[in-house]
Amino acid sequence: MLPLIHFGKGGSSVAARSAGAAHARNCKPPKATLPQDEAALALDRQLGALEASVYCTLHGAIEACEDIAARADALALVPQRIRARLLASDVRSRLGQPAEARAEQLALHHEARPWPMLARHVATYLMSSCDRLGLRVEVMHWARSALAGDTHDDPPAWHAEALMVAALFSVSRTGADYTLVDQAMAAVRVACAPAMVAATAANFAEVTAECGELALASHFADESEAVMLRHPEAASALSWESVGRARLASSELSAAEHAMRESLRIEEQLGCCDVNGDPWLSFAEVMLAGGNPTGALTMLEHPRRGARGALSSWTNTRDLRVRSQVLAALHRWEEAYARMVQYVAAYEHARSIEGDRAVAESSATVAVYEERRRSQYFERLALTDPLTGLPNRRQAERWLTEHAGAASRDAGPASDQLCVAIADLDHFKRINDTCSHDAGDLVLQRFGTLLIESFNALPAPGTPAMFAARLGGEEFLIAWSGIPIEAAMRRGNALCERLRKTSFTDLVGSMPVTASLGLACGIRPVDPGALLRAADQCLYQAKRAGRDRVIGASVN
Repeated sequence: MLPLIHFGKGGSSVAARSAGAAHARNCKPPKATLPQDEAALALDRQLGALEASVYCTLHGAIEACEDIAARADALALVPQRIRARLLASDVRSRLGQPAEARAEQLALHHEARPWPMLARHVATYLMSSCDRLGLRVEVMHWARSALAGDTHDDPPAWHAEALMVAALFSVSRTGADYTLVDQAMAAVRVACAPAMVAATAANFAEVTAECGELALASHFADESEAVMLRHPEAASALSWESVGRARLASSELSAAEHAMRESLRIEEQLGCCDVNGDPWLSFAEVMLAGGNPTGALTMLEHPRRGARGALSSWTNTRDLRVRSQVLAALHRWEEAYARMVQYVAAYEHARSIEGDRAVAESSATVAVYEERRRSQYFERLALTDPLTGLPNRRQAERWLTEHAGAASRDAGPASDQLCVAIADLDHFKRINDTCSHDAGDLVLQRFGTLLIESFNALPAPGTPAMFAARLGGEEFLIAWSGIPIEAAMRRGNALCERLRKTSFTDLVGSMPVTASLGLACGIRPVDPGALLRAADQCLYQAKRAGRDRVIGASVN
């Protein structure tokens, strides 16, 4: 299932800034949840399940999406309604109505602009609809939209899916750069369910085989087949078909025939989940390669294939080529020539020089975006405490160095102040020894969540900068720039009071959880080390004075 992403009723997405932060939020004390919030979460879960299921079957998906959209509309949950309508339009696109789907998705993209994360998700679906229409230049436009910007808080599976779709187009030509393929496959393996992993590997197997990269195609086909054998529920007609086409390109006719029989078996049970897929057409190619043109023609004219109706632009082009080859093998020369003329015209339209240039340039741009995003992500991991989701000691040192310099002369006398506090949870060793280290970790996470909510939001213009970090163990750093020591003392005491009122009974029973703070304040420019040493001395005094209090001092 795709990860739950709750947009809420106010218009801003709620996404954890790291795995630690997400875990910390889960450890917050229970509080009342609005019925509308509960409804939004329930709809998000249903949509996540549907988004994952369409990689295997489309049965009942449109009806389910329309029901969710109606319920979201009744509750004024706009993001959930957009998401439900988006998925319904994608199913219609997969079923052979890409033009209508594209029109609706363009409208949804406009409506989703207040939620950049959701707008990027719509762009991913627009890529697929434009591909089914043969609009290659527009495909890469939406690829850039889906992957550009601040994607760090996007659900990992959404980002992985966007990478996968963009990568498919980037390698759909000879001599392509496979950097984006490697990035996409790695992201999908980490973030997505087995059905998505199998589909992605199968898709890459097919497109790399078409480009003559047979060793790479065989590698991806092996991975997809292995996933489907380990997870039978992840198998789809489309994935087996792509595996079969990759095997055919490597002249593994027996393996290709096995894959195509699996594809048709699943198609009878679940249907085919995309008009870009055509197991009968691919099986006809396998039969033709095996010297059975009569069987190939029978497969092309299979009743179930005829009942499907519309196909994608690229599948129609393939049909013309294969049908021409089958008719030639049956010595029906005039019909074969007519089909070949139609095929050449269709192919030239789909594979324009302009389109190839746009794909090459855009895929390179997308690969650079992804490398930059991954670099920023790993930098953020290096500066984040994994347990609490707070900045770590390294990031704290950066923040202090940045804010310890001279203040702006235009900001007023208070802006010269930099206040630093060291907070230490009282009797923390007793919590670990009495309630277990796991309970101690959860206490740290809950305190970290309290600090995240209180300190690390972006300050409004003209207000003091605030910062909180975990230094290590049960020690935390809290800092304010631009306020005098009296104001910092008030805020420190307010934090202690809030901690006293926070319930920890589910973790430590009746044992109290409190903190002692040592605070130091200086006039900028000031030595951060001197502030920390003074704060540490004040912390020692707070402990000696009975704990659960704030003691501060000024540093000259």
